Amino acid sequence: MKHRTNPAAHRAAPHSPRSLAFGLRPRPMARALQTLCFGTLASLVAGSSLAPQQAWAQSANAARQPGQELRRFDIPAGPLEATLNRLGRDAGVLITFASAATEGRRSAGVTGSYSVDEALTRALARTGLGAIPAAGGGYALRTLPAVAPAGVAATRPATALPEVRVTAQADRESAWGPTSGYLAKRGSTATKTDANVHEVSQSISVITRDRMDDQGVRTLNDAIQYTAGVRSNTAGANPADDSMSMRGFSQFSSAFYLDGLRLMPLGMFGFYGVEPYGAERVEVLKGPASVLYGQNSPGGIINLVSKSPTAEAVKQVELSLGSYGRKQGAFDFAGPLRADGTLQYRLVGLVREADHQIDYMNDSRTYLAPSLTWAPSARTNVTLRAYYQKNRAMQSTKAPWNALNGSNPNGRLPLTRFLGEPGFDYETTEVATLGYEARHELDSGWTLKQSFRYLRVNNHEQYMFRYGPLIDNASSNREIDSRDGKGRAYTLDTSLSGRFTTAGLRHEFIAGLDYNRSNTSFYSYIADGPMLDIYKPRYGSVIDTSLLKPDALRNERNQQLGLYVQDRIQYDRWVLTLGGRRDWNRLEQTSLMQPSPRTTSRNPRAFTRRAGLTYLADNGLAPYASYTESFLPVSGADRAGRPFEPETGRQVEVGVKYAPNEQSAITLAAFELHRQNVVTTDPTDKRYSIQQGEVRSRGIELEAVTQATKQLRLVASLTYNPLLITKDNTDPWGGNYQGKSPFEVPKKLASAWVDYGFDGELRGLSLDAGVRYVGPSWGDAENSFSVPAFTLLDAALRYDLGAVRSAWRGLSVSVTAKNLLDKYHVASCFSSNACSYGEKRNVVLRVGYIW
Repeated sequence: MKHRTNPAAHRAAPHSPRSLAFGLRPRPMARALQTLCFGTLASLVAGSSLAPQQAWAQSANAARQPGQELRRFDIPAGPLEATLNRLGRDAGVLITFASAATEGRRSAGVTGSYSVDEALTRALARTGLGAIPAAGGGYALRTLPAVAPAGVAATRPATALPEVRVTAQADRESAWGPTSGYLAKRGSTATKTDANVHEVSQSISVITRDRMDDQGVRTLNDAIQYTAGVRSNTAGANPADDSMSMRGFSQFSSAFYLDGLRLMPLGMFGFYGVEPYGAERVEVLKGPASVLYGQNSPGGIINLVSKSPTAEAVKQVELSLGSYGRKQGAFDFAGPLRADGTLQYRLVGLVREADHQIDYMNDSRTYLAPSLTWAPSARTNVTLRAYYQKNRAMQSTKAPWNALNGSNPNGRLPLTRFLGEPGFDYETTEVATLGYEARHELDSGWTLKQSFRYLRVNNHEQYMFRYGPLIDNASSNREIDSRDGKGRAYTLDTSLSGRFTTAGLRHEFIAGLDYNRSNTSFYSYIADGPMLDIYKPRYGSVIDTSLLKPDALRNERNQQLGLYVQDRIQYDRWVLTLGGRRDWNRLEQTSLMQPSPRTTSRNPRAFTRRAGLTYLADNGLAPYASYTESFLPVSGADRAGRPFEPETGRQVEVGVKYAPNEQSAITLAAFELHRQNVVTTDPTDKRYSIQQGEVRSRGIELEAVTQATKQLRLVASLTYNPLLITKDNTDPWGGNYQGKSPFEVPKKLASAWVDYGFDGELRGLSLDAGVRYVGPSWGDAENSFSVPAFTLLDAALRYDLGAVRSAWRGLSVSVTAKNLLDKYHVASCFSSNACSYGEKRNVVLRVGYIW
């Protein structure tokens, strides 16, 4: 039985020193650039009254006879001419009409999955115009006959309009919008533009909303579990944070992105689990990405794309019940606020009360994300976004290896065993954001875009931390920990992008300037705590918080200013990508620890590069090669007082992407990635560090997403990724890790997910099954022991009740199970005294209704 805690009754942590109301004073250049960037928003709005722009012309052979196949459209309300131009481009059809016929007319837009005929009907609703198939393919507009009173014949015949031909290439989805099914053909994270994923010369995976819903995703870790090159759930049964690794290098919530902007403040310490229900898609870009995003880990980045306002009404509610007392309600509402569609909204929310598999721990959450889009014309739109999230979930303390591997005479520790102190241990994280995205298409065909977000985060954690080896194979030392982390961040990204042709070369060019300013504080206190017999725990020990002493009192200020340029050049079947970025950073840390408080500051700078080449063959093959770089500032200095240089990452990747049809995509990638300037212990003085470490990550990744038949969908991945420490120093204790592999990183990963929808009498029923294999990983830096491999089974059963009875249309029910066979496993270890529980079986029943 799980027990709920009452943290408020037991809060006794000492008051932290008052946070300093500090702020970085920008240099003159930074001030000027900030003024320029924020001034852009006024230009975007002011430019909304300009005349509609014609669609970018594509090759004439793009036209084809329209069919009845459903396509995804996301066209906002606006002038009719602009709407028809966009519809023709998205559907890949010719639409002929006279400009005079559309002058002064507006369309309500088209959002949703429709045939071309249905989309045109919606676009032309209440305009007095209709569309008829044209000779040679495409459509022509005609005036509709006048509607006469009853008994009176219409006197105005239908008249075909003079021809004006518009040709466009089919783009069936938006990189920022919803996608039907598991396969997304477009993405924004790799290029900061609406790009065809098939043409990008780097490995990228897109997890769609449909896939997340079918798999019963509860966490971001759940969402990426079937992705090549990504090790999910590194910390195992940990509801407080989304810890994972990409191409062998750790990723935490501080490195995640939301709508293309860094989510958490730079320098933030604290745990945060991102809520995936508010995401339309999750994009995983593998390998260094500093050219577009600045300082980052070399493994890659994860970008969540938020659900956005829509012209079509969305009304969805759901209720979930599950293991460990899980009770969750969620809703998603969207639609137009004005009849002409110029104002649209979305409101997404979730409330969860739940215990966790580990006794006395919670996994509760509150989430609310409103957004509002104003589109005064087809060429201009501004979206205001906000969200609030409060997590009540704690990072679990680690267990000793000999209590989990079966060697202890007392047996294996149950994966529910709580090693803290009930009523004292708890953690809360509270995040609030407010921002906007503005976009305007200029007369010249270029697009000006600006995104801004302000974020505040508060994290409080107090818990009994278990440490050291077991005494007499049973008892463990514990430490009282109390931590407070606070942060705020301002992030701004302004870019100008466009397409043009010169000397027979087609260019997709983007140049931008981004700025991030973060202020954070971290206060930590520790004291010796009571011991605990982890096999026969007796809780209720007296905890004297007056014994707590400062362990870390730190304020940190970060600024990042980056100027980036990228050009994607297409000639015939070749696509060449070239990019570069210059970063100016300022890092200032203030330690308040007595008796010697001090402030240190650094101004690391970096220039990062990117180059890639893709060949687009007729048969759907797209071989590619690329080179990318990353950098990450490092705090501290060597014993001579010289500040550390930023860590750098350099990757060479070759691969091939294969899209044999519209429903399938396969990516095979091979890469070599070097992480350099890694901090290691100074061999002459253990009190200091030096930068002489290097880690090499090599690997092969295979990922496939396909809808093999109308009823069968498949996601599969294979990863082989050995890591090696290629440079290290011998520390004062004689340790040297050169030639060894980092801990927690398995060489082999494999996964497969199958979704099958029945037909006939079982129509509406879907059965899903998944398997995840995680290979063995080293348990410590010395590679003295290995954590065994494990294989987990997942399953889901869904029923669309509307397929059974029309009165139940919109009603669905599903059951999902993670680790269906309840396999006992250890997720990872980073020492013989610090291992993470694996996740036990978790079953969730969900009832949803859409109307």
